[in-house]
Amino acid sequence: MIIFAVLCLLIWLWIGFYLVINWGKLFGADQDNPSETEGARSLGVTHIVVIWLVIAYMLVRFIF
Repeated sequence: MIIFAVLCLLIWLWIGFYLVINWGKLFGADQDNPSETEGARSLGVTHIVVIWLVIAYMLVRFIF
């Protein structure tokens, strides 16, 4: 079971690395929707970051 949790954690870290590398493309300004505000984008980014951190915390807590 621990091996599965470690594998999940490694995959989760890779997903986080992918999000950081592609930050501008994923969370940058949308050219098709110029009326989108910074607040709307930052709320979405906040949700993604909080969910990523909570799941990473749960995986680490489960392993140790």
